Amino acid sequence: MIGGTAFALYQQLVAPVEATLEGRTHLLVAAGGGLSGLPLAILVTQEPQGEDGNPDDLRATSWLADKYALVNIPSLSALKALRSTGRDGGPSEGRFTGFGDPLLEGAGEERGGNRSARRGSGTQRAAAYFLGRSGVMDQPLADVASLRSLARLPGTAQEIASLAQAFGAAQDQLFVGPRATESNFRSLNLKGIGVLALATHGLVSGELDGYSEPGLVFTPPAEPSLADDGLLTTSEIAGLEIDAEWVILSACNTAAGDGDEGAPGLSGLARAFFYAGARSLLASHWPVRDDVAPRITVRTVELRRENPKLSRAQAFSQAIREVRNDPQADSDNDTWAHPNAWAPFVLVGDR
Repeated sequence: MIGGTAFALYQQLVAPVEATLEGRTHLLVAAGGGLSGLPLAILVTQEPQGEDGNPDDLRATSWLADKYALVNIPSLSALKALRSTGRDGGPSEGRFTGFGDPLLEGAGEERGGNRSARRGSGTQRAAAYFLGRSGVMDQPLADVASLRSLARLPGTAQEIASLAQAFGAAQDQLFVGPRATESNFRSLNLKGIGVLALATHGLVSGELDGYSEPGLVFTPPAEPSLADDGLLTTSEIAGLEIDAEWVILSACNTAAGDGDEGAPGLSGLARAFFYAGARSLLASHWPVRDDVAPRITVRTVELRRENPKLSRAQAFSQAIREVRNDPQADSDNDTWAHPNAWAPFVLVGDR
C-alpha cells in the first residue's frame, strides 16, 4: 500500500526531528540521492486506514503536505545566494509570458498517459547533476523530424491562456502553436519577465535518440540551427539571463536529473533555470495530468492574488489540497485524491 510505505518513510525521515519543527509553517527540503526524486508531500504523518483505491480513504489520509508548506532547494548555499539578492516578489510579480502547445504532428493527447494506469505509477526518475558535465557543448543539433513527430498537447494552450488571464497579460505575451518557437523565446528580454510559464513536452536524458541532455520542446523549425533546433536544453538554459520571480514548468519530468548516475538532485531542467537566475520554480517529478496541471498552476496564482500575505508555498499547498479534495474525477479507475494526480508538482527555490 502506498499509504503504509509513505507512513514508514515519514517515521524514518521526519518523525525523529519533528520536535524541532514545532510552530513552523514551512519546511525547506534539500534532498540528495534517491530521495531527490521523491516529493515529500506524499509522506503520511499518521498510520493510514482503508484502501489506496478508495477516494474517501485517500482524502482522509494525513499527508505531510497538509502539515507544512513544502519547498525544495538545490542546496543551503543556493538558498543563501537567493536571499542575499534582497528580491521579494509580491502577488503582482511583474510581466507574464507563456509558451505552450508547440506545433507538432503527432496525434493530440492529454499529458500524463493512460488514466486507468495512473494510480499504480510513480516517480522512477533518478536525479543527476548537469553543471560541469564534459561534452555538453559538443551536443549535436536536435533531430527536428523526431521532435515534429511528438504528440500535440492541445491542453497546454488552454493552460497558458488561463494563466495569462489570471495575470491580466496581453495577448502578445502568449506564444502558442506556430509562435511557440525557440527563436521567439530567445528573442525576448528574459530579464524583463516576472513570471515565465512553459507548458510543453519535457524530455529527460536519452529520451530523444542521440541526445544526452534533458530539454523543453518548442515548435520545430523547417531546418535546425544553433539558434533554433526546437529543443531548449539544460546547458542552453543555464547560459540565459533570467530575472523571473517565478518560472512555471508545466511539463513532464522537469524536476528529473540529467541522467548522470549518483549526482545531486534537481539537476536537470529545474536546476538549469535556477542557475540562470529564476527565483522560484514549479517543476514536476513525473508526467503531469492535463486535467490537473492547470487547476494547480492557475489556482496557485489566483490564491496569491486574492491573499497577498500567502507565500508561494502556502498558495501552492492550498491549491493542491483543493484538487485532492475535489470528487469530480472519482470513478472506478480514477480519482484526483491519489498522489499520482496531485503530487508530481514541487515548488523549487524560495518560498
